[in-house]
Amino acid sequence: MKPATRHLAAKPVFSCTRRRWIQLATGVCGSSALQTGAPGKGGPASRHDFSAPLMATTFRIATWSNEPAKLEQPIDEAFNVIARLNTLFSDYEPNSEVSQLSRSGTEGMQVSDDMWRILSQAREMAERTNGAFDFTCGHLSRLWRRAIRRGELPPNDRLHQAMDLTNWQDVDLDENTQTVRLKQSGMLLDLGGIAKGYAADAALKSLQRHGLHSSIVTAGGDLAIGRPPPDQDHWNISLRTQTPNADDGIILVADSGVSTSGDLHQYVEIDGNRYSHIVSPKTGLGLSGGVACTIVGHSTTFTDAMATACCVAGPESTQNWSQLSPRFEARLVQRGAESTREHLTEAFPPLQ
Repeated sequence: MKPATRHLAAKPVFSCTRRRWIQLATGVCGSSALQTGAPGKGGPASRHDFSAPLMATTFRIATWSNEPAKLEQPIDEAFNVIARLNTLFSDYEPNSEVSQLSRSGTEGMQVSDDMWRILSQAREMAERTNGAFDFTCGHLSRLWRRAIRRGELPPNDRLHQAMDLTNWQDVDLDENTQTVRLKQSGMLLDLGGIAKGYAADAALKSLQRHGLHSSIVTAGGDLAIGRPPPDQDHWNISLRTQTPNADDGIILVADSGVSTSGDLHQYVEIDGNRYSHIVSPKTGLGLSGGVACTIVGHSTTFTDAMATACCVAGPESTQNWSQLSPRFEARLVQRGAESTREHLTEAFPPLQ
């Protein structure tokens, strides 16, 4: 029996509303028959799928259990974890913790445990990628959102002002007091390139605390993957980076984070040029010349940020970074007008 296939590009498949989340019909995403495993006190284990709109995307949970009547509490808790983190990390919410931190400026602010952890990891990623991932790009992100809405490039003067306020090295983290201070007044933090991965990891850990170890949490292109389904040794993860309606293939993974970032679904055309929603901290503009990157690593927090950075920096940097600790595997696809080039690290899971 084949384990269920999960698509990195989320598809809206809904059935019955249940509390604050939605239980999906079985067979979602092309999965085959879902009965498997040895009988337990609740009968054979089966797959159960749930969905909820959170963090401006759709979070999906797939979990295997032989006691479906007991799933309501753990599923509710997992989605509540994501909702709570959104109140901390969203730069769209003026009262979120990250918005308050941006306003605190050079005075500094003592932050919550989750904010401390995500900022610590964000800073590590920025340092590792030489700023290709930069969580201080809030002004650039806002300018680019405006450019996408209007269909025109940002004015040069505003672009330069935004770039002057983008520098991950201008964020001080005081471990003794768990205080964060911005060296420049007016800086804006943006956790959009790491927050969904962090939330997916947190939701998976919540499920695992309830004994739901064979689970997977999907947030758009980010997947937090637990143990494989019963009687299987992996999950099937389909990759879609080249054409909107066809998969590139399937990779077999378990106990990992997997993230795909790219412009296949999110892009804008301005003056005949195609730009991604991914903003380069080096230019302040969306990436041009179609690119997508899939990262397989130890956590989805890590792979979320690294997938963005590798799209920005390109194949050579991706290969170099993959050899550092913690190591990861990558597949970078560059789409040109005439051809498509694929760059793989040595141990990236083979496409099936």
